[in-house]
Amino acid sequence: MQVDALSASEAQPVEQCPALPYIPNTTPEFTRHIEMRWSFGHMPFSGKGGREMGGWMQFCESPETFSDAHIVALVNTWPTAVLPHLSGPVPASSLSWALDIIHPRPALSPGDSGRHF
Repeated sequence: MQVDALSASEAQPVEQCPALPYIPNTTPEFTRHIEMRWSFGHMPFSGKGGREMGGWMQFCESPETFSDAHIVALVNTWPTAVLPHLSGPVPASSLSWALDIIHPRPALSPGDSGRHF
């Protein structure tokens, strides 16, 4: 059996993407520290489904040093892919992945921790 690869979605420039705001009692509390910009796919709780969504994110305030905890926060920030299928807020786990951080990893400076896709 052969499964054909799909091409990656094209992300619009960050300046053209609408902000995905922190919403108290709906979005996770820690996400208020991360600026997110929506580029493609349907928004969470839109009831429109789909299997692609993505955009840009960065910390609202760049950390002096970029730790493993910062990497984990960014990995856990983006909404889970099932949310665009739903028509209203529900509890949903964002943890359905495994993450390996190899050490030593390259040092990242505040200028490097800009936008992450």
